[in-house]
Amino acid sequence: MVVYDPVLRRLEDPVEVDLQQELSSPLVRDFRQLPSAPLINEEIQSQHQVVAPNGDLDRAVRAAGAASIETATPDQFMQGFNSLIVRYPPSQRRTLVAGAIRARPDLADRITAAAGQVRRVQGYGKDAKDYKEYKGKEIAEPCPPWNQPVQPFIISPLTPQVNSPEQPPTNNHHGD
Repeated sequence: MVVYDPVLRRLEDPVEVDLQQELSSPLVRDFRQLPSAPLINEEIQSQHQVVAPNGDLDRAVRAAGAASIETATPDQFMQGFNSLIVRYPPSQRRTLVAGAIRARPDLADRITAAAGQVRRVQGYGKDAKDYKEYKGKEIAEPCPPWNQPVQPFIISPLTPQVNSPEQPPTNNHHGD
């Protein structure tokens, strides 16, 4: 959610909100359904699925050795969270971060910092081929001449003994 501050005339920093809680607010509750209600409901489901028992975060934290999200040590929770956020599509990372912060507000700073450091790995995904070491005919022939680097052409400098502008020409006339 983003809030506009009319006094400072600027947008505040975005904050994560629980959409289910926002929809139960008296400001929204007693009005007709919004046209975007299906999208809002889908996002609510995503928010709750992240931290649900046997949800993504719950499974990741249990794989890190904890019995549950609530009883996980900070290191166990962060290990599970970190293993999950790198696999989440960029469009769903904010939902994961928001769910993780709601589940463990005591680790909000670490969760936010970890999420900020995630970088997408280019060129490798579930559909990419695994790297295989090249095994086959080794290249033994030298490169053909047209692929060899061109040798530089260096103009040789004038030698001081021959036609140097610094030395006057030798005079063979001795009797002048």
